[in-house]
Amino acid sequence: MTAKEILEEIKPWGTEGYKRMLMANYGVQEPCFGVKIGDLKKIQKRIKKNYQLALDLYDTGNYDAMYLAGLIADDARMTKQDLQRWAEKRLVVGYFAGARVVLNSQPHCRQTLQFEDKPRSGKVAHDQKAYWSVERP
Repeated sequence: MTAKEILEEIKPWGTEGYKRMLMANYGVQEPCFGVKIGDLKKIQKRIKKNYQLALDLYDTGNYDAMYLAGLIADDARMTKQDLQRWAEKRLVVGYFAGARVVLNSQPHCRQTLQFEDKPRSGKVAHDQKAYWSVERP
């Protein structure tokens, strides 16, 4: 399965109401279909872990695909460069999905998650620019 095929599959699952809520409450920006997390988890169950597909999904720039990327990322294979690239690309997705990857990746690494305040329209504190660094002991 490719990132393009997944985007085609999830696009009809999006709803305007959920999309508006994500944008208003969490500062999510376009492109976004508004797919509920429960629906994305159905794909996660089917795919399980897939390092390359996660990278490809994140590279689409679509919020829903980027969130799914965090769910299917192979934590053990994520590199410092992968995590930094993810953090630089997107804010809210980085917080929700990327933080899970950082916290679960390579137990022999020390992970730190730093935030830089950046005001936006979202109502919650998650609305910050996230940066990760992974250092080997």
